[in-house]
Amino acid sequence: MESRPTCRSILSIVTLFALALFVAGCSGGNSPVPSDARQVHVGLGAVQMRAHHDGQLWVVDETDHRTIWSGPVHRGDAIVLSAPDDSQGTLSVAGEVKVQKGLSPGHRYVVYESA
Repeated sequence: MESRPTCRSILSIVTLFALALFVAGCSGGNSPVPSDARQVHVGLGAVQMRAHHDGQLWVVDETDHRTIWSGPVHRGDAIVLSAPDDSQGTLSVAGEVKVQKGLSPGHRYVVYESA
């Protein structure tokens, strides 16, 4: 005699799958700053700096407790975050726009760097 999946077992499998996707999505979009990264800049609504060396960079919105961008940088790359009162603001690295929304002028932004 063959056993057929019940509605409850199918619902359980779908729920577990959805939960796994949710957890994976949450962890991927908000890259945590590793403990060996150094804080290299703090700015309120604006950041202008250059990368100190080749490595990885994290830009964190401390007000909202979220990483807004992380990625590789090269020594001398310009990092510019502007969040003017009249727009959403932008974050660019080496002249390339990385983030173009969700930046606020009154927020505190912290930049971390790791070699």
